[in-house]
Amino acid sequence: MKRLVVVLVLVLMGALAAGVSIRHMAIEEVERRLNSVGLEWTSRTDGFADIQWSDLSGSGVEFSRLTVHAGWPIKVELSSGNIDLMALAQPQPVTNPIRQGAQTSSKSSWQPDWSLVCSDINIQWEGENLLSSMNGPVYPHLDLNNGKTRIHASWSRTGDTLLKGAIDGDLPHPAVHGKGTLSFSLGEPLSFSLDAPEAQLDHSILTDSRLPKTELTARGVWSPKTGEVAVDGQYGDVAWSGIGKTKPGHVSLDFRVPLTPLQAIVDLFGDGIPEAARTKLSGEISLDGHIEGPPWTWRIEPGAKNLAAAGAVPADYLGPIIRWETSGALPKHCSTATRSNNTPPGCDPEDSKIPHMTGPRTPDWVPYDRAGWMPEAVIAAEDIRFRSHDGFDLVAIQEALANAGSDERLRGGSTITQQLAKNLFLDGRRTLLRKLRELLFAMSLEERMTKDAILTLYLNVVEFGPGIWGIKNAADAWFMKSPDQLTVREAAFLASILPAPNMWHRRITATGRAPISRVNGVLDRMRRRGSLSKSEHRRARSESLRIVPPSGNH
Repeated sequence: MKRLVVVLVLVLMGALAAGVSIRHMAIEEVERRLNSVGLEWTSRTDGFADIQWSDLSGSGVEFSRLTVHAGWPIKVELSSGNIDLMALAQPQPVTNPIRQGAQTSSKSSWQPDWSLVCSDINIQWEGENLLSSMNGPVYPHLDLNNGKTRIHASWSRTGDTLLKGAIDGDLPHPAVHGKGTLSFSLGEPLSFSLDAPEAQLDHSILTDSRLPKTELTARGVWSPKTGEVAVDGQYGDVAWSGIGKTKPGHVSLDFRVPLTPLQAIVDLFGDGIPEAARTKLSGEISLDGHIEGPPWTWRIEPGAKNLAAAGAVPADYLGPIIRWETSGALPKHCSTATRSNNTPPGCDPEDSKIPHMTGPRTPDWVPYDRAGWMPEAVIAAEDIRFRSHDGFDLVAIQEALANAGSDERLRGGSTITQQLAKNLFLDGRRTLLRKLRELLFAMSLEERMTKDAILTLYLNVVEFGPGIWGIKNAADAWFMKSPDQLTVREAAFLASILPAPNMWHRRITATGRAPISRVNGVLDRMRRRGSLSKSEHRRARSESLRIVPPSGNH
């Protein structure tokens, strides 16, 4: 019996010694691995059931704690932290692998059976969360999940490939919604592909709401060493590609959309373009551009080939009486940027619509031959290539896009025909959707009307100040004359305030001064177009301009 007790004691002492040895080797192995990837920590706590390292940090990673749990195989857990993929991808400086833990060595012949799991980990890109609160195993296989998105991959050293897998679930970008699969192969270069059968784009420059569900695909490669990136893909029936370079905190990318049928572009917006169902479209559109940032700036050069649209304007619309609506002023507490599903009471723009009518059978109608100098002045001020384009002006559009730069809204670039389309059929939202609808209506107007008819209708509906619609009211309000009695200089003044008539009304009322340089600029363009002779131009520039700003809501 005594001999049995002695044997049991010796066995127990051997087991304890082995346990202490394994524990020591586990600590040494963990710290060797932490050091080898450049991670540091503030403290280590040796407990009976586990060992814990606190406040770990390194390039692109930070964790509250790392815990080695007692048992076999060895289980290691990383908790509450962030992993920044952009920082991880950058080449790291070579440093001494032994920075902490004097008992560790840079090499180890011990190959334990161990696993690594994460809890409450955020995956980031340049400090912004892509995926939040991820949980699950990382090694020997990767399978992270937060209930919405799953990252699953296998570790394998095949050529330059280190990790190969996919991300399934919600698309991790504020401008792209839906579910998809992002497949990747980490290496040099890193390759990736995105497949999202029902993606929805959502950006203020496109529209005020999400675009319809559309298939989105992308294929590309990126070199963390050189920063070079190349990608191409498809959004619906629209192909696109890009090539450029990245560096920490900055992206520079040239992109291209080749000539694409106009119909394919319109289809991307679905019900957002209700008139598309009755419109016969033809021709192609292309885009070449460059985007760089942050801070973000961009340049776009549009192209077009044989564009035409017929039928957007209803067949019974252009009669002797033409009706349209404008938006009235909303109460001060309202925000016109508020989306319709969250609009405060009394703030729906639809409730403030003001009806108007014009046409040959209305009392305020001014025909072309009684409009005096106004047609030529308006062409010079608003659309100098009016007589030669088909409803849109690529040069003007490109200038507007260039001026937009880093803006979130599109301003300018509209022809007289497009402005007429906006006044008759659309609101003032400055989005790509509204500009596209404007284009369809403009080309449809050009298909049905002569240039003189378009210009005449425009002059009879455009606003010249608060409550001042059409050139008959404008000539009377500003000069107490009829349009055909206006001098060249007076006509040039009315044309000069058209881009922002209400703003100019307020400024002129407050200062008592007319925008003389703008008026002279219109006269100069009229001279270059040949609308004025040299003597007429000289005389018009020398004339005085006597105006009395009309009261608001004329």
